[in-house]
Amino acid sequence: MAKPDIETLILGSLRDRPLHGYGILKRIEKDSGGFFKAKEGRLYPVLRTMEEEQLITGEWQPQEGRPPRRIYTLSDSGKAKLKDKTEQWGEFIKAMNKLMGL
Repeated sequence: MAKPDIETLILGSLRDRPLHGYGILKRIEKDSGGFFKAKEGRLYPVLRTMEEEQLITGEWQPQEGRPPRRIYTLSDSGKAKLKDKTEQWGEFIKAMNKLMGL
């Protein structure tokens, strides 16, 4: 999966609540009915890049008896990018439906 693809999936997975990395993976898989499956090794570098680009924010959350985990939240820039991606996707679907005669 290319970076823009996984980036869009991450933005969508964080649309209504903060999640940790594994939670993002599970939400992507669950919400797509298993169609999309991202691997942890691919996810974390993209999360770091998205954080550097200020699309998401990350905060360490302590856990009782376990190592802390990083919780990610959409930033205002991330919300704006998700809105743009959603609009682009809507236009793509309209065009495809027209081409397919639907």
